Amino acid sequence: RNVSLGRRVGDKNSVALQHERAIVALQDRVGPIRARVTGFTLKRKGSGGVRSSSFVQYIVSCALTRREDNQVSHWAIYRRYSQFYDLHAALRAHFGHRFDDVSVPKKSSFSMFGTPSVSFI
Repeated sequence: RNVSLGRRVGDKNSVALQHERAIVALQDRVGPIRARVTGFTLKRKGSGGVRSSSFVQYIVSCALTRREDNQVSHWAIYRRYSQFYDLHAALRAHFGHRFDDVSVPKKSSFSMFGTPSVSFI
């Protein structure tokens, strides 16, 4: 019988506890992730014909500093507004209370690059 932290492996609470401990361990090694919307790209769906349409992908620049040697890692992610909205909804559903004071800004204010309105990232 596999037992993890007093519960059966696969138990939903056990998995959540393991995730929580992994997050805490990671936070001990690194500082907070800094993220801000730095731009956008206009993408086209389709081949450019009559049925093609375009959409905006936001560029989110991220940085993370390791505590042990102050090494900074940088990366960028490209996502549509709807993907941020869906992620926020999933995080609220899973973590609830931790996201009570975080909301997704309106789409119009979301595109104001570098503003505090992206604190939900």
